Amino acid sequence: MKFMLIPPGEFDMGSTEEEVAKYLEEARAKKLASWYIECLPAEAPEHRVRITKPFWLGVHEVTRGQFRRFVEESGFVTDAEKPGGETQVFDPEWDGYHLTTQVVQPWKSLKGKSWRDPNWGFPNRDDFPVVCVSYNDMKAFCQWLTEQERNATRLPEGLEYRLPTEAEWEHGCRGGSRESRYFWWGNEIEEGEG
Repeated sequence: MKFMLIPPGEFDMGSTEEEVAKYLEEARAKKLASWYIECLPAEAPEHRVRITKPFWLGVHEVTRGQFRRFVEESGFVTDAEKPGGETQVFDPEWDGYHLTTQVVQPWKSLKGKSWRDPNWGFPNRDDFPVVCVSYNDMKAFCQWLTEQERNATRLPEGLEYRLPTEAEWEHGCRGGSRESRYFWWGNEIEEGEG
């Protein structure tokens, strides 16, 4: 795994009251799904976030192969693989974000699917990012990785692998930019297709 040291910094997180009002007006005018409209106010108020200490952030997502090694070496059973477990998987019948209907996301909940078979419709390769894992699954992965690296004396005392906070992740992904953008390619999700 490759990591990058992210320096401390500040950025404005969230949306302004004016932005939320504008998005609500547009959403209502387009008769977008009620769940979408209800979520918008949670993006406000915009507030200054200060990251006071540097931290290390993975340059790439954890791969299926890295997660497979963890499962094989530890015997871990993911939440989706436990009796009665299920996970959100890709719906191969999904044909886009239709924000005027209730079905707007490309995910559906299925039993019998997991990181091993996330319902892609094509083989899941070890160099793909691991998907269909829960917060508990990733916490266990981080604990295992911490133990492996400590035992190999590659992890300095007092450090541990963990998931970043929402603010740390956003700060790292902005690459130093204070500008608020929805996606790394711009503000429209459909423009990122492909």
